[in-house]
Amino acid sequence: MIIIAGDSWGCGEWEDMKVTHGGLAQYLQEDGHKTINLSLGGSSNWEIYERIQLFFASGIPNYLIEDIDLILVFQTEWNRDFDQKRSTCTNQRYGMNAVSCWQYRLSEIAINNNVKIGIIGGCSDTMFLDKFEHEYPGLFIACQSLTNLCVNNDHRINDPTIIIRPAEDHLKQMKDYCRKSDCLDQLLIDLDKGKLRHSVWSENKKYFYPDGVHPNRLGHKILFDFLKSTGVIHEHS
Repeated sequence: MIIIAGDSWGCGEWEDMKVTHGGLAQYLQEDGHKTINLSLGGSSNWEIYERIQLFFASGIPNYLIEDIDLILVFQTEWNRDFDQKRSTCTNQRYGMNAVSCWQYRLSEIAINNNVKIGIIGGCSDTMFLDKFEHEYPGLFIACQSLTNLCVNNDHRINDPTIIIRPAEDHLKQMKDYCRKSDCLDQLLIDLDKGKLRHSVWSENKKYFYPDGVHPNRLGHKILFDFLKSTGVIHEHS
């Protein structure tokens, strides 16, 4: 049993605000894997974490016919957590520091439930550390950047993009924090990278058409094939 969790990127291919193909989850099912998709469009990283946490707390895994072998999590823009009215990893943290906090929380889920969690860089690329699995037990990088995998046939990316087009209120909160924490230069760099990433999607319709901001079924097929080739997804017996 494989669990998928994420935002709209985890849902699959989109057109006219509707899912037109189930993406990675659909390819897994067609390959014979039992799959549950906990993804929901517009989710923040914290909401993704909470859904996984609630899934285990509910006791549902105890009633599944198959054990959960793997959870694949599509990482999204860290700044979406600003929408939460409760304490999240964006409190007094910026960028990859907020992502790191979130990954520690996912590590707790992995350890407490004896399950491996693979991170997929989706709307937001994720980080890559040589000792990633030592720092975040139970976690591993399944695909650092789905965008780079599709466009350049390489999941690794030297300079991850973690913000795309932040809402005005998110931008204000980031500016306010960076004025106090001396990270305004980094914010400007991240915003420029977000604009460039949006252009990359627009210019690569083969993988990001029809809506231009999500991988289509071909993009998800590339991800599926990559995860099989690297042994993240095993042949279904």
